[in-house]
Amino acid sequence: MDSHTVELGWAQHYERSTLTPFFRYYSQREADFYQVIADLSDPYFADDYRLSSYGAMTLGARWAINLGDWTFELEGERYWSDANWGLYDGDSAPALVDFWRGTAAIIWRFD
Repeated sequence: MDSHTVELGWAQHYERSTLTPFFRYYSQREADFYQVIADLSDPYFADDYRLSSYGAMTLGARWAINLGDWTFELEGERYWSDANWGLYDGDSAPALVDFWRGTAAIIWRFD
């Protein structure tokens, strides 16, 4: 399996915070043992769609507020995947997903 990721982001710094919008592209080639419908006569196989060929795009933003040794961070992103967006040919996966994701973090830095 081969995979490649490219991410472009722009970090805009303000007095005590940073806003970073970003775009990410991901592509992978299917694993040699991946099959859409498993052939039980093969000694090695997997039908897990995450092993198929596909491409994905993510659009998101991260906002970090610096409070001395502490940082508060919020991130949100939208993820889309499609068998036709990949750089490689392969069997089409029937169960690729699209989703929203959000995170909140409190980070403490110490020396």
